[in-house]
Amino acid sequence: LPSISTTKPKQLEISITMSGFEDPSNRIRILALCGAKSNSEITKLQLENLRITEEKYDIFYLHGLIEDVDPAPDVVGIVRGPFYSWLDVSGKGENLNESILRSISLVMRVVEDYGPFDGIYGFSHGGFIASLAAGFADDDILQETHKSFLTSGFEDDDKLQ
Repeated sequence: LPSISTTKPKQLEISITMSGFEDPSNRIRILALCGAKSNSEITKLQLENLRITEEKYDIFYLHGLIEDVDPAPDVVGIVRGPFYSWLDVSGKGENLNESILRSISLVMRVVEDYGPFDGIYGFSHGGFIASLAAGFADDDILQETHKSFLTSGFEDDDKLQ
């Protein structure tokens, strides 16, 4: 499996799980973003409830950059960790803004490196990041903020470009 590394907030290996990918020309390819305090196993169960399965689709699972100790309350005991989130909701606005920009950067890089995808799915915070990433090309303010973020001297910027 390919991996993408980041060091925000600590050194994490971002796992990207691909299923199917037998013949991309004949199967719909979906980028599936995990929700808050979630992981690929949980996202797989959510997609199966929608009848979006690996038998019919090529699904590329991607979790957030922030490792969480505990899962979301409604998934306790269903799957094993580790669990991840996209957004830093620790209370500081700068942390939240930075986590949004880092998350969009990761998604855009995955699309560039592993796309194209026919669709993007996200649950919870993953849905929020999916909607921002999907509209990135048409959002001048987000593009300018993202560009300024990448050139502002944050550590690991080179890993996000």
